[in-house]
Amino acid sequence: MPPARAPVSTNPLFRLLVWAVIIAFLLGFFGMLLMAFFASDNPTKTQERFSATCEDVMKITIAALIGLLGGRAGTPDRIETVPAASTTPRVPAKPKPKTSPGEAEPEAPPPS
Repeated sequence: MPPARAPVSTNPLFRLLVWAVIIAFLLGFFGMLLMAFFASDNPTKTQERFSATCEDVMKITIAALIGLLGGRAGTPDRIETVPAASTTPRVPAKPKPKTSPGEAEPEAPPPS
């Protein structure tokens, strides 16, 4: 069985940025679809500019999405790791001198 992967934390601002890029791409795509279905065979200057703008938006957002996801895969925000068992041997604490029931506790040396 392969070892379990450590969970990677997610950044809500990064998630928001990815969704904004996806929405911008979809707007450009649907704009191009509208032009394909409803524009006349001889488009006006405004329709040509709208089509060119939608095409540019689609190109830019695809490149941005590839860059965002590729950069995220290379360097995640933080990898949460489970602390491993300590490999250094534990040193036992010094035992306190035992006192008999009626005897007073030994005084600690004065601080220097």
